Amino acid sequence: MSEAHRRLQDALAARSVDRVRSTAFAQLMLVTVLIGKERIDEACALTHQTLDEITSLGSSMILDQLLHTSVLLRSQAKTYTEIPALLERLQRTIRERSWIGTMGALRVGAAGAGRLDGG
Repeated sequence: MSEAHRRLQDALAARSVDRVRSTAFAQLMLVTVLIGKERIDEACALTHQTLDEITSLGSSMILDQLLHTSVLLRSQAKTYTEIPALLERLQRTIRERSWIGTMGALRVGAAGAGRLDGG
């Protein structure tokens, strides 16, 4: 087991269940490691698990990781039959939550212009 893989596993084991974003981020990083090690079945299962756990989470950081995961999995779509359905699920989740980045950018722009609280 690689050092990165071991550290991510340790971090996940120590995570509190009430730290959904941190756990999801670590899980998606582990997905990246698993894809890199060509452990695609495990990566797919962990991606599904993560998507199940973040149904009420709004985070641009997680959205970026989901995009990254979909790019990595896309290259394996012809080889693994379960990937196309997972890619559809990822795309649907990303589309449903794409407003998060937009709202964050709007808030930053409004704050920079001094209009955050209606001014």
